[in-house]
Amino acid sequence: MTKPKRRDYVELARLLDEQCRVYEMLLALSRAQKETFEQGGATALLKVIAKKHAAICRLKTIDGEIEPYTSRWHETRDALPSPAR
Repeated sequence: MTKPKRRDYVELARLLDEQCRVYEMLLALSRAQKETFEQGGATALLKVIAKKHAAICRLKTIDGEIEPYTSRWHETRDALPSPAR
């Protein structure tokens, strides 16, 4: 792997931040799904499930974008500036 450029670090950080936000959203949607299920209402439940599905699809896309970094994580980590490690 060639030494990543600064923009690569910025892109990796952006992807990891987005991944974290989507996981937080997925957690909130899971809680909403539980509450919606307990209250009844199939239409509302289906809307929450659809939002969860969209979040999961986004996570899959992010995973694909992060894969070049994570597949060679030791090299990626070692190439990062010290404060970013």
